[in-house]
Amino acid sequence: MVKNNQVTKDTEESKWINLCEKINKEYPDVVIELWDETSIQEKLCLPETQGCYKYWFECSDVFETEILTSYQRAINSWAKPKYIPDLYSMGYIHDKLSCFISSFEATKKKYDMTQNIYAIVQKLKRAYEDILRLKFTENEKVLLEKIKSDISILGEWLCIIREIGSLVASGSDIERDNFEKKFELNCDSSELKDSSLHFSYYTHFYEVESILDNIEDDFEQFKRCVISDSHNKIIFLGNQGTGKTAGIVSEINLMLQGKTYLPILVQAKDYRKGDSWLSILTRTIGLSTTWSELELFQALENAALLRNRYLNESCDIVVQPKCLICVDGIDEASSWSFWKERIEETQVYENIFSNVKFVFLSRPYVFPRYYDLDYRECFYTLPSSGDVSVNELFDNYIAFYKIDLCGNYWIKGILRTPMSLKLFCDLYGNSRVGNLDKNSLVITRLFQKKIDSVEESYRKQEKETKQQSMIKIIMADKYGCGKAE
Repeated sequence: MVKNNQVTKDTEESKWINLCEKINKEYPDVVIELWDETSIQEKLCLPETQGCYKYWFECSDVFETEILTSYQRAINSWAKPKYIPDLYSMGYIHDKLSCFISSFEATKKKYDMTQNIYAIVQKLKRAYEDILRLKFTENEKVLLEKIKSDISILGEWLCIIREIGSLVASGSDIERDNFEKKFELNCDSSELKDSSLHFSYYTHFYEVESILDNIEDDFEQFKRCVISDSHNKIIFLGNQGTGKTAGIVSEINLMLQGKTYLPILVQAKDYRKGDSWLSILTRTIGLSTTWSELELFQALENAALLRNRYLNESCDIVVQPKCLICVDGIDEASSWSFWKERIEETQVYENIFSNVKFVFLSRPYVFPRYYDLDYRECFYTLPSSGDVSVNELFDNYIAFYKIDLCGNYWIKGILRTPMSLKLFCDLYGNSRVGNLDKNSLVITRLFQKKIDSVEESYRKQEKETKQQSMIKIIMADKYGCGKAE
């Protein structure tokens, strides 16, 4: 009640009703339920939601700081020699990972592709409708009926494509089921060219023919672009020095800076038989051991929800933030079979934790017959030239390390991988390059020079003698550079 015995219309109930009506107009398929505190408490106490309760009501301040600290530890220790933030360029890993996680970049591309195919189908439909206004002879009745049928088919596909576009823009995954119906038309361009009206109304027919000749290819390209990766893991294989670690560390850095996804960087060799995904993650992040595996994965999904879903204020496209668990250096682990078992375990999490994804990086010899595995579609092999080619990196590296090539521009064509470029820059940084033998830039020779350089530095500090040469022995054994002298 308010003044003059009038009943107020602006009540909590009326606000709720107005909100529901507004949402139902925009999203008619959405079911809205009002839960009171008791209902929420009951839902959160269910076994399958324990991780949600623990994260939001007990540990909401955890994860963000711990994951960032974990990353900082990595780039200041084992990842430091392989990653220089100022010199990173986006390459093969970035492109594949972008599609795998449906990044802003990939989602925008999908949305643009949706708008493009919609415009093509709409243009064809209108061109057909213009042709229908012409006076066909009785003998061309079959062609006329085919055109009418195709107009109806195109109208149905416009609705389907519009719906797919809305799903893409909202950050939803597009499954193959969205294309359950095959895109197939009755009329082909040859039938139109045989029409008696073709010569007199060439411009009408030409527009339809030009679209028909390419529409099946355009549609297949559209499907390949928008259908989401159905797997929850991706495995990058690359030889020594191709930039696997630098590539994944750089991607993680971009995610943390942009607050888009929630990445966790794991060094494979730190874990062995007896460890589980629970122990791997709690030790990597630095969490207590009070979590169960179910609780932790649920908490990681919920932590990812707090990340940025929008590309920018002017763009309506959103993404579904995900937690990305990145395991680097499987080839360096003491047990390859241990990590192969962990990789196979990720299949169990695919449907339960759809917003937790896994990334693995290894040298190829760990998976010699990966094409025989059930998850063979998850493997991607880096180019022999590296994640980013030396050609793209060279000038920036030379400038960063302040190297005067003294006219030896042929060096750019000799260094084949990012590792060989990094070794060269370590050796000749802040100096002038004199006359060089091309054989001296073979990667084993570069390693040998690097070892000699480190040995000399240690001798000056009197940490070893020429007779000891411990570093040379260790590195020669690790990299296969030959026996120490």
